[in-house]
Parts: sequence; C-alpha cells; structure tokens
Amino acid sequence: MIYTGGWEVDIHNQEELLFFVKQHRISKKDFQIFTAIQSGLEFHFEGDYIHRIVEQSFDELKAENLKIECPSFEINPLFWLKKDHAGNHVLGGKMPKSISIMCPDNFQPVYLGALDSSDSHFKWMGMERFHLFYPLNFYYEMTFIDYSDEKNLKVLSNSVLKKYRPNLYLDKLKYNATTSVSIEELENEEEPVHQCGVPLWYQYPQYPLCPVSGELMKFVCSISSTRETELKKKGIFRDKQLDDCLSFGDFGNLFVFFSERTKIACYFIQF
Repeated sequence: MIYTGGWEVDIHNQEELLFFVKQHRISKKDFQIFTAIQSGLEFHFEGDYIHRIVEQSFDELKAENLKIECPSFEINPLFWLKKDHAGNHVLGGKMPKSISIMCPDNFQPVYLGALDSSDSHFKWMGMERFHLFYPLNFYYEMTFIDYSDEKNLKVLSNSVLKKYRPNLYLDKLKYNATTSVSIEELENEEEPVHQCGVPLWYQYPQYPLCPVSGELMKFVCSISSTRETELKKKGIFRDKQLDDCLSFGDFGNLFVFFSERTKIACYFIQF
C-alpha cells in the first residue's frame, strides 16, 4: 500500500496521478499526522498496479477495479521549520553582500532568508545555503530562478535582466527543521510552522516542471504569511519600521520547488 498526503487529483489522468503519487507519497506514520490536518489517499495494489484508491479520513472509496502501473517512488519525509533561537535556518534578515540576483523589471523580490543545505533534511539539494527570494504583496506569477552559480542567481526570463538589491528587508528569525510538532502548532496562524517535504495545498495541486530538463521538480517548503515578521526599509542614518509584514499577495502561502540536477528553483503562491 502507498500513502499520500493530500487528496485532490484527477485519477483519470494517468500522468497527473503519477505526478501526485511521486510528490505526495509519505510513510504510514506521517500519513496519520497529515490526515489530522488534511485528507489523504491510500493506494491499494495488485502486483505492480494500483487497484483501489480510498480517501481518508472519511474512509471513502474513490475508485476501484483500476489497473494503473505505478513505479516504486521514494517516500517523502514530512517535517517543518519551527522557530528556534539556536536554529540554522533563517527567514528574513538583510541580503548578504556576497549574493547577487539578476531580475527583470517586473520581478522585484524581497530577500526571504536562507536554508542551511548542510542540514540532512535539505542535503539532497547539493548546495551550501539556499537563499530565498520572492516579491511581497500582489505578485502572482510562477517564477524560475537559476541557482547553478550559488553566489550569482538569475531569474529565467525573456526580458532584460538587471542586478537587483532590495532596499526592504524582513525581521530576522531563526528556525530548526523538525518532525515534532503539535496540532496546536500546526493550527497557529499567528506564529506558523512552515511545512517541508510534502506540500499541503490551499488550492488545486500544482506540478512544476523544470524548464531546462522537463522533469518534475521536488518540493522544498512552503512559507506562510505572518504578522510576526515585520518589514523594514533601509535608511541613510537609520532603518525605518514599515506598517507591513511578511505577506504574499492577500496573505497567501509561498511554495518552493527545486531541481537537484539543474539547480533551478520554482516559486509561486496559493491562498
């Protein structure tokens, strides 16, 4: 049997179904945690073929008498970024001077922080630190960023690119990657934990394909809008506190995917 976190999938579209299983497969233990906050699917097999699909936690039969061949996809770990003063992952802070990013005029991101890729949870990315960038407020487009040169990032765009350095920045908070969170912490919108390993969707699932290789990209994390992370503007003499916070669009959620082979990242938001 295969367990997946999430339930929205077109079972009559075989490509989408296999993308879904690859992206959302989790262990039985994590399935019990995931289905406490959102429904999941159980895939029952006859030999190498999916035979029956049951939705939890409603124990509802979604389909049976199927014959869909399914590869043995690896199990995705379910974990979270949880605020920790001694954590090695950072959300917010000023963009390091050693990093540059080339952007088109319509993409003016805020530096969102960095994941420490030496952490065993993110070691698969093959990087030292994964620096996060995305605009705040009302920017909605799916965006791809080239990380093949970790110090000199580049937005993939047909438009003219210019070196960009934001004059806005977010308060710096440290996080630790952990598999141990409570239901209360998962439901706390004021001080959110940020989900990693397997996406929890707010709209219909998306399956970004790497624009270089054409392969399905792997989910890294989602970052929730939060008022506990305030926005500031650099000044000549001192920085100014703005009446704003970490907010993606109308208080949405940022989803981040990555191709370990091409070092391309994909960013987009859902509400």
